[in-house]
Amino acid sequence: MMSPEPDFPHKVLSFPYRSWTLEITQGQVGDQIIFSVWASHKLGSAIAVPRADSREQAIRWGKRYVDKRLDPGGARYQF
Repeated sequence: MMSPEPDFPHKVLSFPYRSWTLEITQGQVGDQIIFSVWASHKLGSAIAVPRADSREQAIRWGKRYVDKRLDPGGARYQF
């Protein structure tokens, strides 16, 4: 019995933001296209946004993730 091919995320965009690198990936769950964001800096990386419904939403939430880490006591964001 053959196992199904794994669904690896496909990187669609990568850009620097405030000394971090944000990588937007695209995947598929059933019939729906979803996006996620990896945030990387000199000490490591993390999944900043596990799931977003659009590329624009993923970018917006990824930038907020970085902003909150660089200014934890600053402005509060509403998701």
